[in-house]
Amino acid sequence: MKDIRILRTSWTLETDENYNLLLVGPPASSKTLFLQGISEIRKDGVYFDGSNTTSRILDLLEKERSKIICIDELDKMSKPFQNQLLNFMESGRIDVEQQKKQYHFEIKGAKMFATCNEINRLSKPLQSRFRKLFLPRYTEEQFLHEKAEDLINKHVHPTLILDGYYAASEHALKLLQKIAIKVAVEDKELLMKIARTSMYSKLVSEAYFKSNRC
Repeated sequence: MKDIRILRTSWTLETDENYNLLLVGPPASSKTLFLQGISEIRKDGVYFDGSNTTSRILDLLEKERSKIICIDELDKMSKPFQNQLLNFMESGRIDVEQQKKQYHFEIKGAKMFATCNEINRLSKPLQSRFRKLFLPRYTEEQFLHEKAEDLINKHVHPTLILDGYYAASEHALKLLQKIAIKVAVEDKELLMKIARTSMYSKLVSEAYFKSNRC
C-alpha cells in the first residue's frame, strides 16, 4: 500500500503530463481503494466500474468533461467500449454514434486511472497506453489494517473500529452456520471436492489430489 499512498499524493494528479495508470492484481489487493482515494482528493474526477453501461459513461463524460477519470474493473468492460477508450486516450476525442444518441466532444489532457483483475482481457494496444503497477493479494490482516487506517484518518475512534470488526465477525459466523450443511465423515467424494475447492484457491497443484492423499 506504500506505493499507492505515494501515487495518491504525488504530482500525477496535478501535472499536465499525460499519465495513465493501470493497477493489475487479484481481488482483495486494494485496487478499488486506490481509485476511491483519488476520488476523495479530486472531487472534480469521475468514477465508473464494470457494471456501468457505455451510455452512462459517455453521458457523464460529456456533461462533466472531467480530466481525472477512474475506471474500476476495466477488464469487465465490453470490447467495443475498450476500443472507444483507446481512441479517446490517443486523440482526446469521443466520436461515438449509437442508435439513440451521438457523442462528439473533446477532453484534452485527461488522465486515466483504471484497475483490472486479468490484464489479458485487455487488448495489447490498450495496455500500451498505461503505465502498469502489479499488486499482490492482501492477507486478511493487511486488509483489515488498511481499512482501519482509512477509518482512523476519517476520525473514527479505534475502539469503535474494533467493535465493528467483532460485530462483523459474529454476523459472518451466524450466516455461515445458517447456510452450512452436515457432511458425513464417510462421504469421501464430497470431502475431496471441498478440499479441492479450498486448496485450489491457494494455488496447490492438482497433482496433490491425484495421489489420493487427504
